[in-house]
Amino acid sequence: MELTNQILTLVQDLSFGLALWRIQGHRRTSLVFVCPQQPNLKLPLSRLDDGICDCCDGTDEPNGVVSCRDDCEEMLRAERDARAKLQHDFQQGYKKRRSDIEHFQTLRQFKLQQVDELETKLNEEVVPSIEDTQKQKYVKSRVSLVRDCSSVFHELPDKTTG
Repeated sequence: MELTNQILTLVQDLSFGLALWRIQGHRRTSLVFVCPQQPNLKLPLSRLDDGICDCCDGTDEPNGVVSCRDDCEEMLRAERDARAKLQHDFQQGYKKRRSDIEHFQTLRQFKLQQVDELETKLNEEVVPSIEDTQKQKYVKSRVSLVRDCSSVFHELPDKTTG
């Protein structure tokens, strides 16, 4: 009974930082301590009152026993700066990728237009000799190959619009 009261008192004392969370893929739940200033930092109960300041404000250690420096502002500022840099880099990469895709589409349209013009010319030309016929067959096969490749690229899904 006394042990139960002690556990209940401990849980009540730490209730501001305790959270139940479901471990992915398992059916059991675990008690963890959530630092008030760092909600993404979940500490197992074994890391409470261990003499090591895990939370940036020292809330995982008892007052008076261990002196923890409150360096949350510095840590959180660094996290915010890192997140902002990551967001900025992502935006720059996204813009570059969109620009490259637009450039590719423009180039593709230009090349398809050239292929159409060449194909029209080939169909209109009169075949004067066997050598020219072989050249025409070769050019027609190349034009056909370009069309086939172009249709394959055109059928690929655009994963950037997701």
